[in-house]
Amino acid sequence: MFDAKALRPANLLKHWQQLRTLEQALNQAAIIAITDHRGTITYANDAFVKISGYRRDELVGSNHRLVKSGYHDPAFYRQMWRTISSGKVWRDEVCNRTKNGELYWVDTTIVPLLGKNGKPEQYVSIRFDITDKKRLESLVMLEPLTGIGNRRFAEQKIHELIASGQAGDQAALVLIDLDKFKQVNDALGHEAGDLLLKRVAERLQEVKGSNDLLARLAGDEFLIFMPGIGDHSQLKRKLALLKRAFRRPFELQSYRITVWPSMGAALLSPSWPECAGTFAPGRLRLIFG
Repeated sequence: MFDAKALRPANLLKHWQQLRTLEQALNQAAIIAITDHRGTITYANDAFVKISGYRRDELVGSNHRLVKSGYHDPAFYRQMWRTISSGKVWRDEVCNRTKNGELYWVDTTIVPLLGKNGKPEQYVSIRFDITDKKRLESLVMLEPLTGIGNRRFAEQKIHELIASGQAGDQAALVLIDLDKFKQVNDALGHEAGDLLLKRVAERLQEVKGSNDLLARLAGDEFLIFMPGIGDHSQLKRKLALLKRAFRRPFELQSYRITVWPSMGAALLSPSWPECAGTFAPGRLRLIFG
């Protein structure tokens, strides 16, 4: 029913003041952007200008590709566009890049505004800066001695790769430990043992594949997850490269130490329902150790 009182100047002023208060509060708390249906930015609030490092006139008229960091793969953005173009709200954490090249993380919600035809005409992005939180999470997942990922990091990243389909039709899990590592500790001391672990981590970083995931589980135990392994012969070739990396002695203070790895490898097919995201014993096919 039409309410004539709502159109009175005093009431209109009151509603306008309430909207202004809400707008100011939202602008203080969140990073706001509005785009048209093609993704072109039509509005950027002060918080977006501040965190991105771009001027407002550089943001408006541009696409969000302007702040794209390269951290997420194309599938991530395809899934986002499928969701919002169908009129549904999309939420996730996004890594962006400032004008001067620094990375920042935002907890993002994108809300489609639908037209009379039921299709999105605009998208409103509401973001909150979570960069400090992500930095703390990264520290928790780093192994402090070697600087590579720890067990928690490995479990989470492997699960993400499998859940997203990025592990491919078949992946390999390789476990490595060092023969007679205890003898190095006993003969040269724990400082030398720690230095050896650092050198081993560096050597494995050099020879692993660009898409492989490396982590230190505990002690002298390392893990390498290899997505997209085609067959046994490809896995054996990669293991041979890993073994070859240990032929060169490791420089430890005034010593040259040669250590050999013991390696066990197993193939995983993410299509096995019982294997999705887990590596419990008996759910992997052991190749050789």
